Amino acid sequence: MDEQLYEPTFQNLLFYLFIANLMLVIFNLIPAFPMDGGRVLRALLSFRLSRVEATNIASGIAQGLAILFFIVGLLFNPFLVLIAFFIFFGAYGENQMVKQYSILEGHIAKEATLTNITLLNLTTKLEEVIELVLTSSEKDFVVFDNQQVEGVLYQKKIIENAQSRSLLVGDILDKSVGFIDADTPITEVLERMQKEKNNFFPVTENGEIIGAMDRSNISEFILLKST
Repeated sequence: MDEQLYEPTFQNLLFYLFIANLMLVIFNLIPAFPMDGGRVLRALLSFRLSRVEATNIASGIAQGLAILFFIVGLLFNPFLVLIAFFIFFGAYGENQMVKQYSILEGHIAKEATLTNITLLNLTTKLEEVIELVLTSSEKDFVVFDNQQVEGVLYQKKIIENAQSRSLLVGDILDKSVGFIDADTPITEVLERMQKEKNNFFPVTENGEIIGAMDRSNISEFILLKST
């Protein structure tokens, strides 16, 4: 019977696929983030506790399991060490994200908007922009011309074209950038940043530009609100 399991047959292929999927299901049900089992545990805890408290407990259990996997992995199977790192940092990341979102609840974009920003125009030379980058903390810039926002000049573009300092901002700006309304919840801003993979947006109020938002400023806002 054992020898038949090693034969290269279609039935054996299906059997091993079934076993592999079964193991994945069992692994995914472990009550530890970022697996589904951890989310189920949090959902059960949330019947009695707040989402932050439930996540904190579920994350602690996950990290405890990760430490156990790490020890067992060192003794018997190095692959478990990799799983331990995956679970530990996955749980930590989930816990931090929920805490941050909890802090941001009820706050809008206007509260974390950078208002003291430099507005460039289409005819500004790249040489001037590089000087601004070197002498200030600004890395990305809103481009404003003819009483309207034309786009954003990102740090990446500045670096890519640093050797061509005579270029104009209008030649290298990104015109596909959208706006964030000042009344938008900051949690929605973060979700948009993640979805669009963009960490810098102009902020408008009543159709007028009032500043910009970036991920680092949101992080500073969270830090100040958490103290």
